[in-house]
Amino acid sequence: MKMRHCLTVLSVVLCCVIFCSFAFPSGIRDELVINAETNHVYRYAPVEKILSGARNIYDGQYVLVTGRFKNGSDKTFNITDSENDDSENDFLECVVKKDVTVNVSGYKHDDFIAVYGKCEFHNKGIRLKDVVKVTAPPSAVKTLSDEAYFTEDGEVFDKASAVMRSLADEKIKYSISPQLAAVEVNIRESENGVIEGYQYVLDSLDENDNAAESLFVCYFDKTMLEHPTDISKKAKETERAIVSNISGDPGNSYPNLFNSYSSADNGKKFRYYRNLYRRPDGTGYYAEYAFTPYNDGMVMFLYVYIEPKHRSDVMFVMRFLE
Repeated sequence: MKMRHCLTVLSVVLCCVIFCSFAFPSGIRDELVINAETNHVYRYAPVEKILSGARNIYDGQYVLVTGRFKNGSDKTFNITDSENDDSENDFLECVVKKDVTVNVSGYKHDDFIAVYGKCEFHNKGIRLKDVVKVTAPPSAVKTLSDEAYFTEDGEVFDKASAVMRSLADEKIKYSISPQLAAVEVNIRESENGVIEGYQYVLDSLDENDNAAESLFVCYFDKTMLEHPTDISKKAKETERAIVSNISGDPGNSYPNLFNSYSSADNGKKFRYYRNLYRRPDGTGYYAEYAFTPYNDGMVMFLYVYIEPKHRSDVMFVMRFLE
């Protein structure tokens, strides 16, 4: 697989990471940190909105639902809203995901709680299935818009205040938070390279954070290939060539993820690659790639980290790729 244009521009940035003297924490991570199929983004909804029957909005969506605990067990329980607290029928059934443990025994009738799960409308009503977490409602819900989203660690993204970015002559769009916009670097305008895209310097989000961490969002057009049709006909080979060109052969990756794309909450399909770079002195970093096809090209997310402190920010960007 030959590239018509040099793609090594990002390797300069990666070298800055690899030569910094940051040691890995004890142990090596086995999981793919940015797997969008397992790291869900949950749309916030008060239970009364779910019960109102907004099927076109919530059916099949991962949601964080707030409501008042009614009754039930650690496997199946019900929540309702304050106006219908005494109703025998107007409640949302919550079913805990298999092999997941939650504890609702400490909640009393009418306690206000937040439940993370997947909304399902069926012929007998509505339920929240695959519940993975029950907690106190995040304090931020009092000030959020109708398009607020959460990750399981409580990080929030409010689309009402988001900033839009575009690639490929505005054919590709995605949303970022104002905080990410403040640490954004345009790869071409900064003369860091010729690839169209942006770098987000995530470690700059926290004061005194000296552990390198960055997200790159890039677009690869078919014209970058010696044989343009390879972008679709040989997508996997193209992806591997890009990974190799940027940061070396993806030998230490996840081969089981190479063969097919996995689905994300927004319906996009991603294929992943992961590299672990460890030097004899114990320093190093992780590089994780996610590719998704787009018309005459492909979008690449590259997450470089030592500790995934800002994984939620990455998942929000991937979730709001249009």
